[in-house]
Amino acid sequence: MKKLKSLCLILCMCTTAFAGSNGLSRSQAAKILNKEFAQNGRVFSIPLGRQIIFGSSNEWNFNAIKALKEAGVINFRYIEKVKHTRGNHVIVIQGLTEEGMKYFVPSESDGEIAVKLADRTVVRITGILSDAHSAHVEYEWKYTNITPFGRILTQHSRGYVSIKITEEVKKREVEFSRYDDGWRTR
Repeated sequence: MKKLKSLCLILCMCTTAFAGSNGLSRSQAAKILNKEFAQNGRVFSIPLGRQIIFGSSNEWNFNAIKALKEAGVINFRYIEKVKHTRGNHVIVIQGLTEEGMKYFVPSESDGEIAVKLADRTVVRITGILSDAHSAHVEYEWKYTNITPFGRILTQHSRGYVSIKITEEVKKREVEFSRYDDGWRTR
């Protein structure tokens, strides 16, 4: 009987000790999310070498493009300022300056160049509901290292090009699954 009690006590201790190790911890969740954020940063694609017509209903904002040029991150060629049926200004963006190249992001998009707007980072994990195979994680995140592209496009955002890059803390939820090689987001 004493051996049976001892065996039960050992089994209970082992079960308790290992039960917590199967769940997803806050530090694991933050590490995985920050790694995904680094791989999938906030980027924006800028059309190169084709005419862009700006007008009151156009998705592009001419003031944003002028501000990007004034910030020294893009070059464009002004083609004409006419009363066009679709807008008032016609330009061709020629490329990024040396300063703008600091924010270049390789892309497979033909005829466009991708630029980084900001980094995202986890502020804190606020809650986890986890078992051995899945987890529901609540967390707070924010943009950091906001680039001139992120700042200017947010300031001049409107219509189709609606961008809001601020350091405001946002709340989010995500699901995780445990695979044989570790935890992954769904």
